[in-house]
Amino acid sequence: MPSARRREPIFKLPGVVVGLFIVLALVQIAQGVLSPESDARFLALFAFTPGRFTYAFDPAGVIASLRASSGSLRQVGLFFLGDGATQPWTPLTYTLLHGGWVHLLSNSVWLAAFGAPVARRVGALRFLGLFSLASIAGAAAQWLAQPFDLIPVVGASAGISGLMAAAVRFVFQPGGPLGGRKY
Repeated sequence: MPSARRREPIFKLPGVVVGLFIVLALVQIAQGVLSPESDARFLALFAFTPGRFTYAFDPAGVIASLRASSGSLRQVGLFFLGDGATQPWTPLTYTLLHGGWVHLLSNSVWLAAFGAPVARRVGALRFLGLFSLASIAGAAAQWLAQPFDLIPVVGASAGISGLMAAAVRFVFQPGGPLGGRKY
């Protein structure tokens, strides 16, 4: 009787990458079951809104930007400005939110491609640290580019871009997968 051959998985992703996929999918599922009003409040609480940060030191600038907006855009801006309090967790939590399943799936493809080699190289904790720092840097860049914007920012693209940069950093090292021979 022939011995049973073990089948290799199609995808061999590190546990931390799979865990991040699961968290992102669970958040998307949760948003899908919320009423439109509850989903908007969820976004207001966890999405990154640059103008909320600016409001802490330049409320007049944010109000002037709101006044210059058209009617419906002004209403949206007022909703996301809320009470104007800075929400210090949002430069990180916005990465867990997505604009729908297509957005999440496209980010997941890039996360698998660039997150897996980085996670294998640096380990789970450093992977999460790098992803978090890159996400915060992405929120900071958005804030610097659009400091009065009151439209929420969502998605894991900034964190994934940081993973992409990390992967490129070591993939071309001598002895690395694309680095050629050491001389």
